[in-house]
Amino acid sequence: MKLSLITSLTLVLLLTACKSHSELTPTPFDGGQIQPPAAAIQARVLLANRLGVLADQITIRIIESARWSDACLDAGKPEEICAQIVVDGYLVEMTYANEIYTFHTDSSGTQVREVQEEPEYSMAALQSRQLLAAMLGYDPESIQITSDDQVRFADSCLEISIPETICSQVKVLGQRVTLLAEGDTFEFRSTAEIINPVLAVASGIPAGRPVLMMSRNGGPEKHCDNIKVTLSGDLILYACEGVSGATPGIIRLSAQDQAQLLKWVLKFASFDTTQTKLDGEKVHLTFEGSGRDFAQYEDQQAIQSFGESLFREPQLLPSPLPTSN
Repeated sequence: MKLSLITSLTLVLLLTACKSHSELTPTPFDGGQIQPPAAAIQARVLLANRLGVLADQITIRIIESARWSDACLDAGKPEEICAQIVVDGYLVEMTYANEIYTFHTDSSGTQVREVQEEPEYSMAALQSRQLLAAMLGYDPESIQITSDDQVRFADSCLEISIPETICSQVKVLGQRVTLLAEGDTFEFRSTAEIINPVLAVASGIPAGRPVLMMSRNGGPEKHCDNIKVTLSGDLILYACEGVSGATPGIIRLSAQDQAQLLKWVLKFASFDTTQTKLDGEKVHLTFEGSGRDFAQYEDQQAIQSFGESLFREPQLLPSPLPTSN
């Protein structure tokens, strides 16, 4: 009888202890009956801090023993050098707001690393990043791809409106890519059939908008012409004397000239100047920029010289000079 009583008391104490332990350390893992290892708890705390939520709002889905092949717990960054040593630990998978997060830890939780899966970007996105890096002289890895979407554009110009350019009204399957570089946002577009990204928007300025406009009048050569240069690199020439027709001359800037123009647009604020040279030639320059710096005299002269170098002889079918401001 005593043995039976002792056994019953022991069973009650064990059940009470288990119940007390469960109430003191509730956890979403395995229905709250199994306490996760300290490493998993630490991973949940780190994720909660990153997301700005309470730790108990995050659910631990999976905890698996693991043996990592290096000191970075097989979660090192591409540029990181990791010692090749075996580290015992855990793979911890958690969820919050229908998103899944994966962490690698050592056995104690001293080392905890989130596994950041590299998204699979389209070829158009990767080429857009390379193109922008070349234009601005940046490291491609410093440029962030913020979106990469397949879209159907409404016309053959990928919905980039360029003066004096006619676009076929046919739907074109393509890719719209947005990039972030040094605080500026850029958008590139490309057709899906032929990957050839073109700049669509830079720091809020549509690529089809003229950002450099110049006119020349008088002088020994009796000039009477002007140009418009869009951010997309399209040079449109007009002339008003000695020619006829209704189609302006349209030339594509070289990649080097387009890159130089883009750098000026990102750096300088808009300005407008008029200069009468000693030979009597009058040059009017309008520059549209998105930058904060005021273009000093030397900068304005450099931009004016750049614009003057773009003038060409009248084409066979140029248009009359548009009405000036």
